[in-house]
Amino acid sequence: MRTPEDISVSQCAEKYRTVTGVDSNPGPWRNDLVPHAIEPMDMYAKPGVKEIWLCWPERAAKTNVMLNCMAWAVRNRPGNVFWLDPAEDDAGRNIKTKIIPLFRESKEFRKYLSDKADDSGKKLIAFSHGVYLFPAHSNSARTMANFFGMHNFGNEVDKYPAMTGPETDPINLIRKRGRDKRGSKYMFSSTPAGRFIYKGTLACRQVKELRNRCPHCGEYLLMDDEHLAIPEGATPEQVECGDVEVGYACNACGQLWDEADREESYRHAKWFIIKGESVKRPISIGYHASALPFPMIPLTEYCGKYLRSKTGDLAAQIDYAHGYQVKDYEAEISERQEDTILRLRDTRAIGIVPCEADALEISIDTQDHGFWYRIRAWRYGIDLKSWLVKHGYVPSATPDDFTALDTLLAAEYPDSNGEPHRIMAGIIDAMGHRTSEVYAWSRRTGILSAQGSQGRKTQPVTVSRMDRFPSNGRPIPGGLALYSIDTHYHKDHLANKLLIDPTDNGAMVLHSGLTHDQHKSLERDPGQAGNHNLGDYAKQMCSEYRDDRNLWQCPDNKANHLWDCESNGLALVLWLGWQHAVSEKNKPPPPPPVKTQPQPTSNRPGWFNNR
Repeated sequence: MRTPEDISVSQCAEKYRTVTGVDSNPGPWRNDLVPHAIEPMDMYAKPGVKEIWLCWPERAAKTNVMLNCMAWAVRNRPGNVFWLDPAEDDAGRNIKTKIIPLFRESKEFRKYLSDKADDSGKKLIAFSHGVYLFPAHSNSARTMANFFGMHNFGNEVDKYPAMTGPETDPINLIRKRGRDKRGSKYMFSSTPAGRFIYKGTLACRQVKELRNRCPHCGEYLLMDDEHLAIPEGATPEQVECGDVEVGYACNACGQLWDEADREESYRHAKWFIIKGESVKRPISIGYHASALPFPMIPLTEYCGKYLRSKTGDLAAQIDYAHGYQVKDYEAEISERQEDTILRLRDTRAIGIVPCEADALEISIDTQDHGFWYRIRAWRYGIDLKSWLVKHGYVPSATPDDFTALDTLLAAEYPDSNGEPHRIMAGIIDAMGHRTSEVYAWSRRTGILSAQGSQGRKTQPVTVSRMDRFPSNGRPIPGGLALYSIDTHYHKDHLANKLLIDPTDNGAMVLHSGLTHDQHKSLERDPGQAGNHNLGDYAKQMCSEYRDDRNLWQCPDNKANHLWDCESNGLALVLWLGWQHAVSEKNKPPPPPPVKTQPQPTSNRPGWFNNR
């Protein structure tokens, strides 16, 4: 086999690679379609560069960049290849649909495949010139061991587990695969999910960001959220459906871009050094780009996600940070003060439901000799605005005494028009010294039993079926279930919602703290001091803090019962899907009935008119 000509990775890809049908643009590889990918590919081939980190959004050619570098390495810098995917299925799928087809579809690359069928399998590819490709997955330390890799690729690294077995994290295990030789190389790519890619990219000796060139003034600029052009009052749905026009205003000249301008600006985009400019021969280079520079991600999609992140919904904020800003999510949570909680009050008396609410929900915290509770009214919809109706503590004489809670469930709560409302859903903390009694009460009332999970979990809520048929162990339909709640996730969400102004969508509004009689007294004598009843509520809502592990903690001798009630109540409505329900208050009025002309009466028989 002749020695191949020494060309760059981008030249090799454009000259020899054929993109298969699993990608959005099948056919010969074209560098002009992904100009941002050229420099990272070519820097991989530089002798002094050991690591390349790609922190890019979805659909930004991350995996294709690694495939091009891998194919170039097999052809131009022969050495074993180590390819790591998040899961075993991912590794097998990429081998079958991307890696092997890359070599088979190219006349140049095809000659490196062995003629033996056994040499091109899901667990190993043996190339004809003595090079091996070892696919592995991050959930198994065994598959990541024993093999040396000259060229090592970590695909979607933020989908890896934090640890691979008891040993270490997957990134360090990848690095061990290539430590036998000084010339070994590594490339890591992913969209952030709070694990490795964002921190690893920023930790490189040299870091670069992508800047687009304005088609009007020629300035290179870092696109940001401050220059999004979104009509005032536009909703995420209107933006995503194209009902309103969105754009981008140039940071330098202020000219408004449409999608054509944005695409033109991307064609001339360049990477600019933001860290390590004085480093002449960086051994590691990180490339970071948000979703804004890329025309393959429509502005309507980006702006819609931006607006959703402003509603206070935690999932929307995390999705926007990871998938669109392309950085690790950081909760904008400051230490809460009692006066910041009390600013959420409106003018309602205790026990009054606002007319714009759709449903009432109760959340209960179980104690040995009673229950803390809070009742909140919710408006359906993505923002989940809510209003505190009532809260407090009720005693119980014995462990199985739930009379006070039964009274709360049976009560009617009027709105300002006098219309009565009943509690539709509820959740109760089942842990403590009264678990069996709480389970029995939940079976009787339909109130969900819950427990807080330890640490942060992969799912906000998981369900364990408690009532099962003794004969086969299957869950009894409608039987008791225990809901395990990631309290840290929901307390993050709760703390975010408490920052929203009470007049805005998504706010968690409080009542005035005054009873009906106190309101009447103030009406008679407005000059008297009104002493609200929310002091203990506000104090408990400020009881917990987040530690350096990002976990919520409650100091000793501080009551947090109502804080837990609010957190579990929020978990309940999210689990029930009230954020996806349509509010009856926002439905348009039904159209007026169509007036029909009265039919003339006649003494003729019916068959005469229908003849």
